[in-house]
Parts: sequence; C-alpha cells; structure tokens
Amino acid sequence: MLLSAIFFWNMETRAFEFPCGFAYPTLLDIAAITGLKPLGDRYLPDTLEEEIPMTETSIVWDKKTYSAFVSAHHGEKGTPVTDSEHIAFLLYWLSACVFCTPSLQVPKYYYTLAQALHLKKKDLFEQVATCLFLQLS
Repeated sequence: MLLSAIFFWNMETRAFEFPCGFAYPTLLDIAAITGLKPLGDRYLPDTLEEEIPMTETSIVWDKKTYSAFVSAHHGEKGTPVTDSEHIAFLLYWLSACVFCTPSLQVPKYYYTLAQALHLKKKDLFEQVATCLFLQLS
C-alpha cells in the first residue's frame, strides 16, 4: 500500500495529491507506520548531546552524492562493521530512503537520529517526527 501511495506524492507541495485533494502525514500516521510512541519527554534537538561525537566517527561530510558517501564509508570485505560504518549507513538510509531528502547529499542534521538508532535507544518518536516535519516544511 505504501508503494502505491508514493505514486501520488507531490515533491513540490510535500503532500499526497489525491483526486479528492491533498493529504499530509500526521503524527498519528507516523506513529502507526513506524510503531514509535508519540509520548515521552520533550525533544529539543539543539540541546541533545552526542554520545558518540561526530569527530570520533570519521564520517566524511564533503561527498556530493549518495554513492560517493557510501563508497567513502564502506569497510573491507570480511571485517566486522564498525560503529562509524553503521552510523554512516543509517545516515544514508535516513536521507535516501526514509526522509527522501531532495538533495543527493547526506545532511548532518540526521546524525543524532542515526546515533540513537545505532545505540538502540527507545522513545525515538520525537526525533523521527521532528526530522520528518522539518523535511516536509
């Protein structure tokens, strides 16, 4: 059903354009799709401390395309996946697949969410909702 709904997505208005009118995802829609709870502490992205500082991850931010970003963070075959590689993959996945950023670059502002996913934190609804609504606006 989600794949068929993508056909109606309008990149200019950031909404689904159906014959009956426009439809925007709500917080309850996000909660139903992701399974994350919309309850918890208030999320203030500017005050969130990084448990794994960006400087320690060796993530390269100057790559201009998704493929260059993936190539720069791809480890050697047969070696275990490092924390940096996993966070880099999550950054790519969030940018390209979840939030469908219009640019082909991986933005830094998904780092705290990628880090929280990497650390398997609970109560991520506020972060996901914030990132989604920033992307939609």
